[in-house]
Amino acid sequence: MSTGLWATEGVPHRGWSCVDMEDLEDDRETCEMCEVAEIRYVHIMTHPEQAASLRVGCVCAEHMEQDYTGPRLRERRLVRRGKWLRRRWWLTYSGTGYYLNTDQFHLSIWPTNGNGWTGRITDNTTERTVRAKRVYPSEAAAKLAAFDAMLVMKGQRP
Repeated sequence: MSTGLWATEGVPHRGWSCVDMEDLEDDRETCEMCEVAEIRYVHIMTHPEQAASLRVGCVCAEHMEQDYTGPRLRERRLVRRGKWLRRRWWLTYSGTGYYLNTDQFHLSIWPTNGNGWTGRITDNTTERTVRAKRVYPSEAAAKLAAFDAMLVMKGQRP
């Protein structure tokens, strides 16, 4: 790695942490570390010795964190979440919310009294039901919270 900030003296090459990710979808930007790779999935990296965060691609994130599996897993989770929002949810019989049956789960979300969305998930094999503990600001946020909760109920990491 001898391009961009990799070749700049004083810029740490290790000890970075990913604090967020972004899917640019149809757009691309250049990795701020190598200044070569065109990236869609942006890993936002911070370092205790650097004031500014860097927006980098997967390969640079791997080297910066010295973790050669974590960045790819983060990208995979981001892709799954994006696909989740494009899934078709069905209107409930009452017409007040939406539901989705997937795997062994029944997920439902509905608007609260004008200030957000809430929901619940039922594991159809155990009949265990988990209700949302908070109100989400949008339908999309409630769907993503349901996705994360379903993963937790499956024993996976969101």
